[in-house]
Amino acid sequence: MHEKKSFGQRAEEFLSGKGFYIVLSICIAVVGISAWFVYASLRDAREEEASAAVSGMIDTSESKSAVEIITGGTDAEAEETEDADEPAAAEETAVPDIADLGEDAAGETEAAVEDSGDAVEAAVPASFVWPVGGEIVNAFTGSELVYSRTMADWRVHNGIDLAADAGSRVLAVSSGTVEEVRDDDLYGTTVVIDHGNGLKSIYSNLAGTPAVAEGDTVSAGSVIGSVGDTAKAEIGEVSHLHFEMTLDDAEVDPADYLPAK
Repeated sequence: MHEKKSFGQRAEEFLSGKGFYIVLSICIAVVGISAWFVYASLRDAREEEASAAVSGMIDTSESKSAVEIITGGTDAEAEETEDADEPAAAEETAVPDIADLGEDAAGETEAAVEDSGDAVEAAVPASFVWPVGGEIVNAFTGSELVYSRTMADWRVHNGIDLAADAGSRVLAVSSGTVEEVRDDDLYGTTVVIDHGNGLKSIYSNLAGTPAVAEGDTVSAGSVIGSVGDTAKAEIGEVSHLHFEMTLDDAEVDPADYLPAK
């Protein structure tokens, strides 16, 4: 009667014989199949990622094409970008034609021009004439002292002495208003004419009765009197007209205003 073997004994006998190679083959097969499944899984995952990337690129391209169709394409966008980068050209200021402003505006403009012209004319001295035709025998000295034969001393000469016979007509050098007629202690009968803009002319050594009175309006060349011998401070000089001018009450050289002979 045979002794019954245990499971462990039978397994040991199996593995010590051909069974060992059978088990080894099965293990190798299992490992190979497992490796195959792992490789296949990784390959499928990579293929899916690559497919998704390609699909995304196609979708983006299609979307971009659709936008280009709607908005006018990338060329238009590039032009807009270039235009935005370029500095804006300076806007030209349109100068309206006076005819486009209407009659009222044109009239106002013309009036403004006329007013401006009047202001310029007012600032420029009017034309002058010589008060008498004689030559200058004593010049304007300003602050420089000169010897006075009549007074026998040194003093300034604030005007010019124009040689003229007694009784010669004396003319206003420019238009204006007679401001004063007076009898001066040193220069005798004197007429003062205001020409405006601070300019005045002063005529002395006139005959006793001038041809004008205070407040009279005169023009250039108007007769205002005649040459006399009333100037006590210059009685020792040749017969003459003593003529002065002031600007803003300051003495100026009359020769600077009279025309050249």
